[in-house]
Amino acid sequence: MKTLREKIINELKEQNLGSGNNWTFQQRRNFVDNLNPVEKKNIIIELNKMIDEGYFVTFENNDYAPLRLTEKCEKEIWGK
Repeated sequence: MKTLREKIINELKEQNLGSGNNWTFQQRRNFVDNLNPVEKKNIIIELNKMIDEGYFVTFENNDYAPLRLTEKCEKEIWGK
């Protein structure tokens, strides 16, 4: 079974996103709708970890803000 992080990375790949692209709130909402209840509870924690680790940057301090993918995130998605 995939970890929540692996599911996030897979979703970004399916959306063909890379460095500089935004993962919008609506795109995240659609993704979260398909998660199990435990993952739904943990999604914000995992996304905040990924922001702290440099996978995303955000320019607003709220859950609705788009997350901009970094080069680090692109490398994780596409293996470059």
